[in-house]
Amino acid sequence: MAEANKVLALVRNSADRFLLLQQMAVGYARGGHVTAANNVLALAENPDERRVLLQGMASGYAQGGQVAEANKVLELVHNSVDRLSLLQKMACGYAQGGHIVEANEILALAEDPTERFALLQEMALGYAQGGYEAEANKVLALEQN
Repeated sequence: MAEANKVLALVRNSADRFLLLQQMAVGYARGGHVTAANNVLALAENPDERRVLLQGMASGYAQGGQVAEANKVLELVHNSVDRLSLLQKMACGYAQGGHIVEANEILALAEDPTERFALLQEMALGYAQGGYEAEANKVLALEQN
């Protein structure tokens, strides 16, 4: 975290600072560096920044297969819009990282057909980005059912 803080100190404007915080949150989470990711989250200056950093952490933890930590992030949200956005990030992240069982577990959390379709879209994107062609095709078949 010390080296990342040195880079953060070089940033001169708030927009660039926030972009760097997002990358740090995703990177620390993907690597399973929970304390560092939480330290980045603590730097959020308002609820909107906190929401975006949580999304990055959820995605990073999912990509890295950090299931328990991704679930902890999900527990931090208390409204349906934020819940769905985190589920989407987790679905994409698990799929991108090739964590098929976990991606399907996220899909099972869909509360209605609209949520299910949103999660399927993210899974398809993640599998495509990760090069998991067979899994992407399975998602396509699921969507058609």
